[in-house]
Amino acid sequence: MSGRHRSDEAPAPAPAPSDDDRFATLPSGVRICYRDDGPTDGPPLMLVAGLGLDLTLWPRSFVAGLMDQGFRVIRHDNRDVGRSSRVASPPPNALRLMLGRPRADGYLLRDMAADGIGLLDHLEIDRAHVAGMSMGAMIAQTMAATWPERVETLTSIISTTGDPRVGQPTLSTKLRLVRPPARTRDGSVRRHVKMMQHLAGPDFPIDVGVETADSAGAWDRAEADTDSIGAGTARQIQAIQASGDRTGQLGRITAPTLVIHGDHDLIVHPSGGRATADAIRAPASRRSPGWVTIWRRACSIGWSSWSPITSEKEQQHEQQLSPRQDRGRHWRRVGDRPRARRRTQRAWRPCRRVRRQRDGAQGDRRPVPG
Repeated sequence: MSGRHRSDEAPAPAPAPSDDDRFATLPSGVRICYRDDGPTDGPPLMLVAGLGLDLTLWPRSFVAGLMDQGFRVIRHDNRDVGRSSRVASPPPNALRLMLGRPRADGYLLRDMAADGIGLLDHLEIDRAHVAGMSMGAMIAQTMAATWPERVETLTSIISTTGDPRVGQPTLSTKLRLVRPPARTRDGSVRRHVKMMQHLAGPDFPIDVGVETADSAGAWDRAEADTDSIGAGTARQIQAIQASGDRTGQLGRITAPTLVIHGDHDLIVHPSGGRATADAIRAPASRRSPGWVTIWRRACSIGWSSWSPITSEKEQQHEQQLSPRQDRGRHWRRVGDRPRARRRTQRAWRPCRRVRRQRDGAQGDRRPVPG
């Protein structure tokens, strides 16, 4: 399926993404803040943000590119972040987070997925393309597995299955995640920039000015005190841990699926992306006709480099492409029989073609955190 409209006349230029925050109070009582951009009659595409990140994570240029493809782009703040509801239950402490021992009164990824379905209900949308990043991809996976009739296609970016043997953050990243929350705006900005530099690594330097402005804007937009901001992120981490291994659940996904991952990801090890693809294609009777691509450090490539993904995604839903067999290509269909591989957490060496593309990539090189 393509988002681009077919007509004899050239379509009018798509408007720029708006800054108009809207709100939907769901039957559960959770209030979700969202933005709705693009043509109202276009194919709806829901973007689900990652851990502790609000809807402004998705750069305006990226959203505008999707709108230009004809998509109706829906972004929202997950519960406990941005301008959406803060949950009243106490957050887990740092020791619980490090040991992976969630509190019994926390919510699950399924509850966050239900928020997304509730927002589609509020907008009177029956089916939508759903794309998520990191924790947002876990939410999108849960939507596709639990409400298959509501998900047209699934795109899972730098995410995992919940199996503790795969997709784990490095120790250096985990120690950064469980630190007490920053108490001031400046402290929050500094911590964000340092995390982005950690995730990007020396090969992909970040734009400190852009990251500083984005982090400061997210702090101002949250309209919450420092305690609730840190507690919300802790409760989201707890939701991931409490949801456990979802490998069997992913086997129920029937929507065409695209899995994207970086081979040097420090926050979600690339083994998580491979496990996600294998879990979705495992049931022989329900193989999903999507594709897998492995980008080197997809967590930190420039956002301007994501335009080929947008174009390939459009082609993916427009026609059935045959698998590319030559070693120089880095696409492989979900549904192909997986090759035997050791279950280790080593990083894969990118193919020669991908290395050439990587070394020639330009752009703002924003890293994507969890």
